[in-house]
Amino acid sequence: SDGPALPVAASDRGTQMTSRSTRAFFFDLGVAQSFSRPRTPTDNATAESWMATLKCERLYDADTATMTPDEVESMIDRFITYYNEVRLHQSLGYVTPVERHEGRHTAIIAARKQGMKRAREARMAANRQGPGSTSSANEALRGSQGTVSRRARRSRTIGPCS
Repeated sequence: SDGPALPVAASDRGTQMTSRSTRAFFFDLGVAQSFSRPRTPTDNATAESWMATLKCERLYDADTATMTPDEVESMIDRFITYYNEVRLHQSLGYVTPVERHEGRHTAIIAARKQGMKRAREARMAANRQGPGSTSSANEALRGSQGTVSRRARRSRTIGPCS
């Protein structure tokens, strides 16, 4: 081949991506289209997972019917910022993608492990002292007085966001 390969746009076989106008748009840009196999969402699992997260954590609770397209776009932009800069990701060791990308995740995870080690040692010391000492040790670790509230139970509804 003479020259660099064309950039590729991967997508499913939805009507938006297979229409004549979209194909012409990509052709004019010099971008090749690559389609997943029919009825196999796992071909593009990353995109499918991202869309499920967006829908479940933001769109299903929003009243988009009363919003303008610009308001919906702004809401999605804010969610993307939240997703990348605030939301902790289990697959990344409970750090944000930005922290991981910038290399700050190693220090954060190391500090968290040290904190857990200190908490475990304090709990063990309190347990060795006998009954009644555990709550005061835990309060000192939390830095507050009173009990920790339990999370509200999730509904037993089974669906795309459960």
